[in-house]
Amino acid sequence: MRQDTHEVKFTSSYLTSKVRFPQKIDFHQIALMWDPDQPEAGGRLFLDPNTCTLDEFGKPFACTRMAIIPVDVKLTPFKRDPEHQAYTLESCPQGGAGNCTALPLRLVTTAAPGENPELTQLLVLRPDQSIELIIDLHQDNLA
Repeated sequence: MRQDTHEVKFTSSYLTSKVRFPQKIDFHQIALMWDPDQPEAGGRLFLDPNTCTLDEFGKPFACTRMAIIPVDVKLTPFKRDPEHQAYTLESCPQGGAGNCTALPLRLVTTAAPGENPELTQLLVLRPDQSIELIIDLHQDNLA
């Protein structure tokens, strides 16, 4: 992380149905760490492939113990209007050397002009770029 960035982490709830990327990576939970004020600085995805049993409140309590997969990402502005900003995401080799590969994801933030995002979502895209799934993300405290 660069010293002049203010990274925040956004995490999904547990997804009962796994999401599969074309690269054969499955996950049940996803997190994104990035600086909303400097998206060009990139970010990092964390893909959690673990399958969990849920309690009566829908909270995971017994999960497999597979490693979470970190992915360095490049965020590129895709589309903007007064309340929304959308970014495409590409996975990049660690260290930044080599070519980046498009991910079937689009990050969308919703906020009044000049305000912090009120809603942050990842859109999972089909090969034709239509939306297959919307994943709401909530901000984690990085204390």
